Amino acid sequence: MANRRATGKKAGGAEIVQYVRRVLIGAFEVAETKGLKITEILAKEIEANPLKFLEVASKYCPKEVAIDATVTHRAEELSDDQLADIASGRSTGASEASAGEEIDSSIH
Repeated sequence: MANRRATGKKAGGAEIVQYVRRVLIGAFEVAETKGLKITEILAKEIEANPLKFLEVASKYCPKEVAIDATVTHRAEELSDDQLADIASGRSTGASEASAGEEIDSSIH
């Protein structure tokens, strides 16, 4: 990266990926100003070799999702019936909160 010499810092993997993504976006914008439609180019590549395209494209897509959740009730505060309801919901794959329980969650 250009600023490495000026700052004396080494760029980490995440910084390099972000840099490459910014450069690719800039390249797409330049190509489109010259009349090249990126969507058409990508569509042709998908038609020509879909597996290779997906392999390459996946390198520039997020690989992980962090989920944070805050539950307003602690297990110690719940009755035995409420705990049983929660446990039975988990065993059946239900994902809804029990009655009266609020969940604040966000995905990053």
